[in-house]
Amino acid sequence: MTNNSDGMYDIEEYNSSVKVGNGKNISITHKGKLDVLIMQKDGKRCFSTLTNVKLIPELGHSLFSIQALLMKGWMTSSEKANNPINQIPKIVHGKMNDVKFDRIVRAGDSVLTGLKMIRRQHYNNLTADQRRTINRDKWHAMLGHCGESVGNTTAKVMGIELNGKLQKCEHCVIEKC
Repeated sequence: MTNNSDGMYDIEEYNSSVKVGNGKNISITHKGKLDVLIMQKDGKRCFSTLTNVKLIPELGHSLFSIQALLMKGWMTSSEKANNPINQIPKIVHGKMNDVKFDRIVRAGDSVLTGLKMIRRQHYNNLTADQRRTINRDKWHAMLGHCGESVGNTTAKVMGIELNGKLQKCEHCVIEKC
């Protein structure tokens, strides 16, 4: 569940509601897919596509459903620790890398764990007939974060004029680390 549609695609209207912690029902307006980059504290990264993501504009924070993953065949596990409060929960699916909930907030004897996810922008397919001018940063992302010279050459071949200056791309910087 998320409170904004940035990066979502295959979005469709969805008329429902969900009850939140204070007992209030808030509206779900849409659902769709969301591509994310999961960043672990140990430096491991993996890309994932979240499906059936609900858009709830009034929601304070994005929430991730472990139950939805369990229904898709994922299993839960944890890294052993001497003290149970220090165990790090993780989810595992087949031969994929373990995804650890390694963002930990402690409050007394309670623990809240989470993941760091960065939304990947999704742009509709573009043909030269649809648009003749496009922002250089959007073009860079649409072509899978290719180098500037490859992007320029591709645009030229397709008859597309690029405008603006290519800015430093956060996704490219992360991948080069």
